[in-house]
Amino acid sequence: ETQIQGDIARARKVEAIKTGLEVLRKLKIKVPFKPNVGHVVIALLRTRLALLRHPIAELVKLPRMTDPRVLTAMRIATRISSTAYVVDPNLFAALVLKEVELSARYGNADVSPFAYALYGTIHCGVLHDYKRGYNFGKMALVLQDKLEESEHLPRTAFTSAATSQHYMESLRDTFEPLLNAYKRALENGD
Repeated sequence: ETQIQGDIARARKVEAIKTGLEVLRKLKIKVPFKPNVGHVVIALLRTRLALLRHPIAELVKLPRMTDPRVLTAMRIATRISSTAYVVDPNLFAALVLKEVELSARYGNADVSPFAYALYGTIHCGVLHDYKRGYNFGKMALVLQDKLEESEHLPRTAFTSAATSQHYMESLRDTFEPLLNAYKRALENGD
């Protein structure tokens, strides 16, 4: 993780992503190095299949993730997903979908709320399923509060407010959550 952070800090985005994907492979978590739209569609179908057993509101009741291999994979995928967003949108989507799939199968990790919020973003921004995206964003915030994890709180709150909340609520209602996310991010050094 330190090497990945170092590469990101030195603007070596591609190297950071390669390192992260290699670590995921060693952990037996498969995410293609150069995913195309077909890979993303398959990942979306796998994720939806994993979620079939869990209505959105029930995801907050999943047990805590305990498998150290999967917990490490979740941290690595989260670490490189923001960089992937800039470098390769298909890879970004594949990483988010993998995190949501792993959360549905193994339970919720500290980074799961952020992954669910990003999944909501994909539903709103790509699939144009605004209600589902909004529901994932709202559920991510509830789960974030339940887990009492603060490192990813600003990202989760910002993502939900900026990318899904405004589809179902007044734009005015997003200002306070965005401002709170901004303040928390400053406090966390994010």
